[in-house]
Amino acid sequence: MGCLATHLAWHHPITRHLNEEAGVWWLTHVAGLNPATSSVIVRWDREGIHDRELRSDLIEACRTELARRVDEPDDVLLPCASCN
Repeated sequence: MGCLATHLAWHHPITRHLNEEAGVWWLTHVAGLNPATSSVIVRWDREGIHDRELRSDLIEACRTELARRVDEPDDVLLPCASCN
C-alpha cells in the first residue's frame, strides 16, 4: 500500500522507478525533508486521515501549487525552499 510519501514518489518523475525506498528517498532528496523531524510528517503520522484541519491545509497547498503550475508552466519543477 505505501505511505503518503511513497505514493508521491511513485508519481514523481525523479523517483517513480523506485520501490520500497521511494518514500524516504523522495522526502530526503526531492522535498528536502527529514522524515524524523518534519512537523508535517510527524503530525500526519500521529493523526493522519482523522485530522480534518491538516487534510484541509494539505489539499489547499496542493491546489495553490497546481494553480502556480498552470500560471507558470515553465517553472513546474522549481527547487523547494528547503533544498537551497
